[in-house]
Amino acid sequence: MTGPAKPAIGTVPVQCCRCRHKHMESERLLHEIGDGRSARVCPRCAAHAYYEIVEQAAWCWASGRIEMGDEDDLPEGAILIARGPKAYLNGTLAVLTRQGRGASEGVYLVPGVPEAQDEQARGDALAKWLKWCAGNNGHKGRHGVTFVTPNY
Repeated sequence: MTGPAKPAIGTVPVQCCRCRHKHMESERLLHEIGDGRSARVCPRCAAHAYYEIVEQAAWCWASGRIEMGDEDDLPEGAILIARGPKAYLNGTLAVLTRQGRGASEGVYLVPGVPEAQDEQARGDALAKWLKWCAGNNGHKGRHGVTFVTPNY
């Protein structure tokens, strides 16, 4: 089994951590750092660190487990919950979700869903959480991450 296709080198949109300049990875400049080594830096401020801002989606399963990937790769049976730039989507989910313990360690979980007794309760818990998360859609601090609002 192979993973999702990765974009060609240089075609990934990135954002500088220092000056927030948005550019393509291929536009980063080659900068000598000594001992024959070099690094790619921001074309505006020469910073080394950057975020990948390629658009991604997050979805959840009936168990409450949350996964991320390209929206085109949304598995059948999964529920789309959010979209946004890769780096910010992961950070936002880390803050707004529950992290699993034990067998689920390192996994993001929708609060209230794993504990729900039946399907109706799981759906209600997911809808309540999505409504709460979507309350800040469009807020500057979300960096383009938007949550899907339930329409039932």
